[in-house]
Amino acid sequence: MMMVKKRWSKLAWLFCAALLWTLILPGFSGTAQAAIPKLDNIRVALFIQTRETAPAVTFSIASPAQIGLRTPEGIRSWLSIEDGSPVRFSIDQFRIVMYESTELSAAKAVAEELAAIMNNRERAFVLSTVRNGAVVYQVTAGNYQSLQEANAAKERLLANYRASSLLNGFPVQITGPYHLSAGTFATEQEAKAVQSIYQERGIDAALVYHENADQMLVCSVWIGEAASSEQLEEVKNTALAAVPEFPLSAADHSQPYLYLRMDHTDDRAIPHYYFNAKNQKVWFTASVPGIKVHERYGRTYRGSMEITQYNDRLALINELPFEQYLYAVVSNEMGGSFPMEALKAQAVAARTYALQQGMKYGIAHISDTTYDQAYYGYGTETAAAVRAVDATKSEVVVNRKDHSLITPFYSSNAGGFTSHTDEVWGTAVDYLHSVPSPDDVAEQGRHTWHRVITPSGLVGYVRQDLVRTAGTTAAGLTTVSVIEPSVNVRPSPDTSGTPITQVKQGDVLIVLETMKESNPYSWVSVTWKADQLLSRINQYARAPIAGELRSLHVAERGISGRVISVVANGHEKVQVSYPDAYRTVMGGLRSTRFDIDQTNDLTILAAGNLTANVKDMYPAAELYVLTGHSASTAQPVQGEYLYAMNGKQEIRTGTLDPRFRFIGRGYGHGLGMSQYGAKALAEIGYDYQKILQYYYKDVQVIRG
Repeated sequence: MMMVKKRWSKLAWLFCAALLWTLILPGFSGTAQAAIPKLDNIRVALFIQTRETAPAVTFSIASPAQIGLRTPEGIRSWLSIEDGSPVRFSIDQFRIVMYESTELSAAKAVAEELAAIMNNRERAFVLSTVRNGAVVYQVTAGNYQSLQEANAAKERLLANYRASSLLNGFPVQITGPYHLSAGTFATEQEAKAVQSIYQERGIDAALVYHENADQMLVCSVWIGEAASSEQLEEVKNTALAAVPEFPLSAADHSQPYLYLRMDHTDDRAIPHYYFNAKNQKVWFTASVPGIKVHERYGRTYRGSMEITQYNDRLALINELPFEQYLYAVVSNEMGGSFPMEALKAQAVAARTYALQQGMKYGIAHISDTTYDQAYYGYGTETAAAVRAVDATKSEVVVNRKDHSLITPFYSSNAGGFTSHTDEVWGTAVDYLHSVPSPDDVAEQGRHTWHRVITPSGLVGYVRQDLVRTAGTTAAGLTTVSVIEPSVNVRPSPDTSGTPITQVKQGDVLIVLETMKESNPYSWVSVTWKADQLLSRINQYARAPIAGELRSLHVAERGISGRVISVVANGHEKVQVSYPDAYRTVMGGLRSTRFDIDQTNDLTILAAGNLTANVKDMYPAAELYVLTGHSASTAQPVQGEYLYAMNGKQEIRTGTLDPRFRFIGRGYGHGLGMSQYGAKALAEIGYDYQKILQYYYKDVQVIRG
């Protein structure tokens, strides 16, 4: 009896020990465990050379802010910014002075004209200087990482008639980051006094903030913005002749600095700081969330901003607490109106995805675009998304076998069936599989649209609630009457495209087909003419199509029905790097789960039960049609469209020339979790862990 008791006590102790380890290590399976990476703060690239670039960034915030220097040892505050005062930053590189005037309006006019012909890596700024007691406004183009790039930009801008005609013979010149120092001063007031002396004698001079040997902030006066050491020597001779009482020496470009110019590009004058191109990190922070970045669609952000450079281009990094980053991601990727369990699933997936990326961009973990995860800042956060993130804090998705992080890809809508990786990249990933997905929930509440023939003979789409049934045609087709004073006729069943025409109240339209408004689950593209689509294909495909585009058809589909091969002209494969690239090649389609409607692929039953296909006849042979059962003479088909009806009164809209319309389902690559599918699963009772385990194979949700 005693032996039995001792044995039971030992078993009980072992059971308690096992339970304790289970509590300490959630998801412990008895196998070797992969370490889950930790991340307190995340660095999000808002601008970076490998994604998007900008020549300058402008901040404002409703609370006091600090401009400082970030070093490996920490952050040192340099300057204070008043509430709501905008401030702009650029790298001190090469610029082009395109024009000067004492009239601000004239300078702004030139800047606006230049802006219209610039690329996204450059911008026209209106900066001021003072010469001989007068304010002079300079129009500068920039920034350029080398003198060679600046020279090429100068030639390109001057070659444009609009720009050159406004310059009135101004001697356009390239400036650069070579400066002379007229002295360093303990206070800003002392430096301004010396700056004024130079300005009164016609020499441009700027204030520069930097640190002395004791890491104390000081202010210097710098002369010249030269593009070379030879040009700097000329500036030195001119400045010494005008102001001989101050010795000049080459400015120290080995240390961080902020070179100040006043910027009048916008409605108000703001400080524009140029910082050292040699690995300087400018730090902008505030005590409360809400830093507004004007060049990033005016979005506001939590955390702080680091302005630096990457591959000699300006880079802007938003650094903030990792979990707070997820507040915006879940809000932007899914939205606060989704069920809480779907939002939780999105939070866990987004957290896992971000951790899996590591330092993907060298100086940043992740970007703010849908190339990674949509992150649009503090101003877009929803209360529901915040609750979902907090409720799942630190939880991640891991492989069941070894607890290593997966990369939980997700998309808006899988179109009824998630992708297999072979259909997207052509390679397999063990935890990604193809499963049915209840994605039609995305159609709920969407408008119904009619495809119609207008009184002028054009074919387009109108919304059903803007018309009412009027009757039928002799062929039995429904007609509708316009009930609004003016209604846009669209190229696809949604409001995204430019209207092809307008119809007015009382106009009668013939209905060809009726469908739901294009949405993440089901959609119809615009109709492409053959030459337009050919140009697009030849721009993005790996190899151009020779000659004209006469036909296009799907040659092969994958497990979920997604297109993995397209053939042009009956035999020529449209070459892409991976199957999902067909979305880009075919005009920016929402997914690769599509059919191709070639409008001249129209088979007609002729006399004697013979058939003919329009695409095989035209333009080599002319198409004739009898106008009625009793007609004895056929007439040539005229006009842009032709219509064929079968015995079920189903009508097909055709054209003589080849045109192409894509009809599809889904939005995105379709891999992993479908966001609308998660919504539908949550609505029928799935919790967030079950949703994730449905879309990802052999995984667990654990707390990292």
